[in-house]
Order: sequence, then structure tokens, then C-alpha cells
Amino acid sequence: MSKKPLKFIFAVMCGKITIKLLRYEQINSSFKKIHIVKTRFDTMEIRNKKIISILTKGQNPVATSHCCNIVRENPTTKNIVLLG
Repeated sequence: MSKKPLKFIFAVMCGKITIKLLRYEQINSSFKKIHIVKTRFDTMEIRNKKIISILTKGQNPVATSHCCNIVRENPTTKNIVLLG
């Protein structure tokens, strides 16, 4: 049996244990302290149109996929989506 599935299961179990040990308030207060730099995420309004800029670093497929999900799940009408 390969060791990779065991490492994955171990990582998942450690994550679940960590979350259970920490109280929700501790986790929530930590997330409130996180600040995303303006070069990565910014919103502005030009001529009554909201412009949202989300920038991913390098060739990070997870971050790019997450940005696409944000656009897809937003219920507002989108006129232009640029990917580069």
C-alpha cells in the first residue's frame, strides 16, 4: 500500500482534531484579523459600475479556480470577465 493515502488521511484527521479543539470564536476572531492586500483584491466604482479586481499569484491553479467560483456564484449580472 502506498504511503500517500495514509498521509492524506492523517492530515485530514489532524485538521478535524484541530478544529474541534479550537472554539468557533477563536477561529472566527482570527479570520477577522486577516487583511488581504489591495494589490490582490480591490473594488471600485466607475460610472455607477462596480469593478472587482482579484489577482492570483504566479500559476496557482487553486487560486484561479477560486476566483472563477467567486464570479460564478455571484448573483449579479457580469458584463466582462478577464483572465490573463
